[in-house]
Amino acid sequence: MPSMLRKIEVEHDNGLSNKELFLTNHDLKIVEPERRQWRAFNFVGFWIADSFNINTWMIAASSLDVGLSWWQAWICVW
Repeated sequence: MPSMLRKIEVEHDNGLSNKELFLTNHDLKIVEPERRQWRAFNFVGFWIADSFNINTWMIAASSLDVGLSWWQAWICVW
């Protein structure tokens, strides 16, 4: 059984308690400057892509349904 646990164990820093191991890992740490690849264009593209989802359309449609004008619904989405 211990060898099976070793196969699924996530890499972690030594010296951390079990409680601390739940709160930190490589994916949650701040990305070092030399590994940062996103630029302003990437953030804008992600923001635009994120706005085209069903939740955004439902907020706009619900706002129009309750009587807001198109520009008031647009402000609510923002």
